[in-house]
Amino acid sequence: MDVYEGFNTAVYRESEIERIGHLAFKLAGKRNKKLCSIDKANVLASSRLWRRVVNETLKNEYPSLKDIILYEKKLNINNNLLLIAFDK
Repeated sequence: MDVYEGFNTAVYRESEIERIGHLAFKLAGKRNKKLCSIDKANVLASSRLWRRVVNETLKNEYPSLKDIILYEKKLNINNNLLLIAFDK
């Protein structure tokens, strides 16, 4: 008998992603004009949608921002360590 079970579900709408993207891009514009977006688009449909919407929003509405995006296909623990190490 299995003792542990894992289940993941995420539902995103384009409008939600755009709202969060706008906030992130506005904050990045006030700082160093850099932004890091981490996703799991290789395995999650919601991450593929996230990547598409964020990239389109950046390209169409924030061309002055330097596009620095990290697409991580390894374990998310690597991403968390990067965010902790470089958070200023």
